[in-house]
Amino acid sequence: MKQLLTILLLSSSIFSFAQKKKNVTADPFAGLDTAFQRVLKDRKAAGFAVAVVSKNKILYAKGFGYRDFENKIPVTPTTMFAIGSCTKAFTSSLLGLLNKEGKLDYDKPAREYLPELHFFNDNLNNSVTVRDMMTHRTGLPRHDYSWYLFNTHSKDSLMRRIQYQEPTAGLREIWQYNNLMFLTQAMISEKLTSKSWETNIQEKYLIPRDEIFEPFY
Repeated sequence: MKQLLTILLLSSSIFSFAQKKKNVTADPFAGLDTAFQRVLKDRKAAGFAVAVVSKNKILYAKGFGYRDFENKIPVTPTTMFAIGSCTKAFTSSLLGLLNKEGKLDYDKPAREYLPELHFFNDNLNNSVTVRDMMTHRTGLPRHDYSWYLFNTHSKDSLMRRIQYQEPTAGLREIWQYNNLMFLTQAMISEKLTSKSWETNIQEKYLIPRDEIFEPFY
């Protein structure tokens, strides 16, 4: 009887210890706050927000620093930021889907998909491929003033300016960033899908798949 009681007590202690160990599971996000505060300081940033999402669930969301530095208004998980060049990743992934579906060949001249596009000379017109535009190796420098100082919501108007933009290097010689090369990629996606870039991004990436219903016809 004494031995039985001892075994039961030991078993109970082991079970209790195991339960405690299970309950004290390490927080996978422990230390993130400290790390991001360090980034804020090292980068001398005004503020930013971070979110970790898995299977449609937000596991971690927090703001760091200030969205209005002068008035010390803090960044929160719901602070709105300009999306900036993150749209380029959306555009590239959209072209990747079109390539996977066999609707787009990266190494064909871009004007085969978008005849309205014209470059500075015939050599570029005949030779610049979709891949060249995606990898910023067309020879065109930024030419940012052409859209930054004279901005418009018309994609066609912006695209027409490309023919006046002089290259500063040969095709595929060097890497040179050019925002308008991604504008034209977006227009290629519109041409191939008969949908606006905005609609394509909304349907492919922003709407949960179980909310997209196919028509019955």
